[in-house]
Amino acid sequence: MSTIGKWQWWASTDGENYDVGPHDCREDLIAELDAERDIGMTFTITEAQQGSYNYRVMSGPGIIEKIEDRNEERSSYENGETVFDAVADNILAELTNSVNDAIEDWVRIHQLEKPAAVFSAMRNESTHTVPALSGDA
Repeated sequence: MSTIGKWQWWASTDGENYDVGPHDCREDLIAELDAERDIGMTFTITEAQQGSYNYRVMSGPGIIEKIEDRNEERSSYENGETVFDAVADNILAELTNSVNDAIEDWVRIHQLEKPAAVFSAMRNESTHTVPALSGDA
């Protein structure tokens, strides 16, 4: 099951690299920290969402430019115009969406979608210091 877009709890020793987690609830994260870390260690904890990569990378004008570049020697237009110069904006938008939709479908079909390396959103940040056990002191 994908964790993309799901709010989960994470911890970090430096406030930048959240490498402990994820946990579905704050209490489970704190229990892991208290059980597996040294007494007195302080962590930044946060609830965060992992986003996915942006696969919508193509633009209609960019695609047209690549086609024109690839076919420059086949053009016989004296005035410098190409066959695509009169393409309307709505048709370019349709090309953009069609190609990007195909890329997203390809990623989904081949199960290549992975969470991005950075969080897309964060909230409820606080700190937690690993306490001494009740018999320690």
